[in-house]
Amino acid sequence: MNMKIFIIEDDSLLLEALHEALSQWSYEVSHPSDFSQVMEGFVAHQPHLVIIDIQLPKFDGFHWCREIRAVSKVPIIFLSSRDHPMDMVMAMNLGADDYIQKPFH
Repeated sequence: MNMKIFIIEDDSLLLEALHEALSQWSYEVSHPSDFSQVMEGFVAHQPHLVIIDIQLPKFDGFHWCREIRAVSKVPIIFLSSRDHPMDMVMAMNLGADDYIQKPFH
């Protein structure tokens, strides 16, 4: 069984790059097609890992982290250009497992 990764990212170029890179390692990558229905996509795909940005349309990544944590213990990694220490603390307090700042290599 392939590991399934759900990416919640609104930057289409970054999303495409992540999808391509992860797919090369045989990960099954999915993402929400509508940012108002993130939880529907999460439930439908049942991922093993979530990668999420903070700044998103509709609701921010903190909101979606809370929603996911209410129903799942799946690992969550924030991937964000925001570099304020409070963003990192808030992400961890909401149940994130890691926080990676953009840009990254």
